Amino acid sequence: LWDDDLDEEENIGRHAVDFTVIGYDPAVTGNATSDEHGLIVATKLSNGKIYIRNDSSQQIKPNELVPRLINLYYKYDVDRIRVEVNNGGDWIPDSINMVDNNVFGIISIFLC
Repeated sequence: LWDDDLDEEENIGRHAVDFTVIGYDPAVTGNATSDEHGLIVATKLSNGKIYIRNDSSQQIKPNELVPRLINLYYKYDVDRIRVEVNNGGDWIPDSINMVDNNVFGIISIFLC
């Protein structure tokens, strides 16, 4: 999975990228006792390796979440955002679309 002699971004640059996704598992609430929102960026390369390029999982308020998702989308040239359906399948795509409608078409909702 990792090459000890290369850092992650350098290794990614050596191979063609098949796709990059954001995986998002929303928490139900956004206060001091809430669960973390699970938020990662992963890239699959043409050589079959998958790299977790960013783990932004944390306790965060819902109004801070959408800008964070959009920032990651542009920073890592994301192909798709996968949102777990049981705690955000309805509001997250709509919220993203309100902030940046260029991102809306790449969101997919999935059951866990």
